[in-house]
Amino acid sequence: MKKNIIICLLVLSAVVLFTAGAAFAGPTPRVIVNGRTINLDAPPVERNGMLFVPLRGIFENLGAKVSFDKGTGKISAYRGKNSVQLFVGNSQAKVNGFTSHIMVAPFENNGRAYVPLRFVSEAMGCEVNWHPPTGVATITTVATTTKAPRKKSFAEQQIEALIKDSAPKEKDDGKIKKINSGIKKIEPIKGIEPINSNSSKKEKTKKEKDNVEIEDIKLDD
Repeated sequence: MKKNIIICLLVLSAVVLFTAGAAFAGPTPRVIVNGRTINLDAPPVERNGMLFVPLRGIFENLGAKVSFDKGTGKISAYRGKNSVQLFVGNSQAKVNGFTSHIMVAPFENNGRAYVPLRFVSEAMGCEVNWHPPTGVATITTVATTTKAPRKKSFAEQQIEALIKDSAPKEKDDGKIKKINSGIKKIEPIKGIEPINSNSSKKEKTKKEKDNVEIEDIKLDD
C-alpha cells in the first residue's frame, strides 16, 4: 500500500514539474511578416532574451538575397541599398559598410546557421516588434525604392499660378536691365554736333525774344 502511495506521489510530482517547465518555457515563438505567419525550415531559438531564426528562411521572406560560406562562417545579405555581413561565432558585424556589434553572436544549431532576428531585420530596413510573453515577432517591410513625386491636381496648379502672378515682378526689372545693358552707346559723328534738347530749347527761346524785339521796333516807327 505504501509503495503504491509513493509511486503515485512520484508520478504526480513528475507531472507537476513537467507542467511547470512547459509554462516557464513559454509559447513557441512565431514570426509574422507583413501580417502573414511565415514557415521556417527550423523553429526559432531564444537566447539571452534575443530571438534567433534560420538565416535563409528569414532573409528570403524579407525579400533579401543571402549567401553563406560554411568554411569561413561568413553571412552576407542584400536588400535594395541595405547590406549586412555577419560571422558565425563573432559578435562583430557590418551594416551598410559600418562596423556594428551584436550582444549574442550568430551560431549553428543542427547544421543550420542562426541569426538574431531583430538585428538582421532592422539592417534590411524593416520594422520589428518582439513580444516575449506571447512569443510573437512582427516584422513590417519598408519599400527600399524612392517613391515617384505625386502629380499635382488641377486646383493646386491654379493656386500656384495665382500666387506666381501676384508676386512682385522683380524678374521683369532684371530683364529690362539686361536689355538696357545690351544696347550699345551711339558715338557722335565727327564734324556734326550732337543734338541737345536743352540747347534747342534755349535757341527757340532766343528766337522768340528776337521776334518780340523786332515787333517793338516796328511799332516805334
